[in-house]
Amino acid sequence: MIGDAENPDWIGAFRDLLNDLEVACAAYLDSQFSGRTGKLAEFLISDMLKMFQDEASLQSHLEMAIHNPETFVNIRDFLALRK
Repeated sequence: MIGDAENPDWIGAFRDLLNDLEVACAAYLDSQFSGRTGKLAEFLISDMLKMFQDEASLQSHLEMAIHNPETFVNIRDFLALRK
């Protein structure tokens, strides 16, 4: 199990990471990365999101961070593009 649902510092740091990933996905989807930078960004974003998908406790933390239908829309759009 990854994470500590009882530790507000960990929860805050995890939500900050999710927000950073949301911005990275938006930049990627807006074609702000190209060449090697684009490939690296795609790899890093995909790797992080795969870790979230593979680890049930991280999925749970991610689901708790969603507070409306627009939350993490860029992450969802990135995942849809990669299918």
